[in-house]
Amino acid sequence: MVKSASKTDAKALTPVLIIPGFMSSGLSVHKSPHKSWEGKRLWLNITAAGFNSLHRGGALMKNEQRRSTRILAGDSGVDQSSEEMHQEYVKQMECKSRWVWHMRLQSDMIHEREGVEVRPVPGTAGVDYLAPGALESMSYVFGPVLKILKAKGYTECVNLDAAPYDWRIPVSDCNWYFCSIGGVLT
Repeated sequence: MVKSASKTDAKALTPVLIIPGFMSSGLSVHKSPHKSWEGKRLWLNITAAGFNSLHRGGALMKNEQRRSTRILAGDSGVDQSSEEMHQEYVKQMECKSRWVWHMRLQSDMIHEREGVEVRPVPGTAGVDYLAPGALESMSYVFGPVLKILKAKGYTECVNLDAAPYDWRIPVSDCNWYFCSIGGVLT
């Protein structure tokens, strides 16, 4: 919660509340029928989206194409490395499917799927980087700004905060969001 700085403080800093743009809020899974997904950052999590083999230069897809060609040609011989790559490919396809499944809304485009709760990552952690970790330097949103503000003396939850939101939900159905911002500002 951003609070007004004390009037007696000569170096009082004007409180800052960051309201991110479209798709700039991190989202995480709070409830899921797939328990291993609970607590996972969903947006943007490259690994959870099933793209953790990007460094292989498409090796898994090439293996699947070669494998399909052999099967169609009637070649039943499968070497061990090809089979291991196939299993990794299947695993990643399943991961991508579950990622999409969690990101999707019901057909009304307002409500979440039955048994799924995806929520914005709260506070500044929800707007600093879209992909914290290895891809952090390529996925900054407000990370560099937050770093500068903190160096200037700003403190999270005192005079620096953010109001991430679930950007999948239409603005017309986000009255709760605007009300919560009012609570943060007081």
